[in-house]
Amino acid sequence: MKRMGIFLFWVSHVCAEFKDLGVFGTTFPILEKNIIHVLKSKMQSEQGKELLAQLENKRKKIIQEEHYLPKAVEGLMPTTVHNSYLFDPAISLSNDVSDHQGTRFYKAGDSLNPLELMTLSKDYVFIDGDRPKQVEWALQKQRQANTFIVLVKGDPLKIIKEHQINIFFDQEGAMTHRFQLTHVPCVMQQEGKWLRITEVTEEELIS
Repeated sequence: MKRMGIFLFWVSHVCAEFKDLGVFGTTFPILEKNIIHVLKSKMQSEQGKELLAQLENKRKKIIQEEHYLPKAVEGLMPTTVHNSYLFDPAISLSNDVSDHQGTRFYKAGDSLNPLELMTLSKDYVFIDGDRPKQVEWALQKQRQANTFIVLVKGDPLKIIKEHQINIFFDQEGAMTHRFQLTHVPCVMQQEGKWLRITEVTEEELIS
């Protein structure tokens, strides 16, 4: 408290010494423009509008190339022969599988078939989204059964907007490579512990 009293006394003494000494020399008003107003003015000019238009076009192009148009899965093409075969989805484990308590369920080298533990709720239709006949065929399949449409090529958002449906794009061919698909259109559906893959010729599709 003693120190606080000394401090307050010093402040009051210093303030008492302050005096208004008036204005000395010539003063000038601040002429610098507000940076916000300057930027707004430039953006409203013809040059500014042109710059904004260029930036907007670049933004749209980036969105279209990087998001709206995923890279097509390579190596897939229409088949010339109707074909149906079974695919074994079992995988060979490279490591032991254990729970958080260390109880081992599977050891490295074991074969595990996911269809022994789960059931697919839908059929999967793989199509080229740039081929209208394949798109229409897939839409018909979806109306007839519980089907999930997977694009391997094309513009997914365009199809979603036009037909008001949910679809999936096989990014980097994750599904087609996993199930060793070589032709589209094709249908993949569960058949017991196997997957039935049916390749359809474009001549079989609806006109």
